[in-house]
Amino acid sequence: MYSRVEISERAWRDLEEIVRYIARNNPTAAERYGKQLLRAAQSLEQAPLMGVPVKGRDRVRMIVYSPYLIFYRVNTDSTRLDILRFWHGARDPKGLPQDH
Repeated sequence: MYSRVEISERAWRDLEEIVRYIARNNPTAAERYGKQLLRAAQSLEQAPLMGVPVKGRDRVRMIVYSPYLIFYRVNTDSTRLDILRFWHGARDPKGLPQDH
């Protein structure tokens, strides 16, 4: 078990953009969904290897919280798990920057 889940600045921005987008039509649903995405990411603390490995990305894994994908990196040399991105499933993950 990892002692903490760290959310990258980019992932926080992704989450804010998702919530803002949903809030245009339903602010209540946007807040609720944002919290659900965050809980899904934080749940990785209990089972860090449940996501599938991302081909071509060292130690990067992904879980699905439909319609979003949560990309994260398991740091084997520490007790930290880094949430890298919240990514809409309709987008091509090849568009992710290579440092993720």
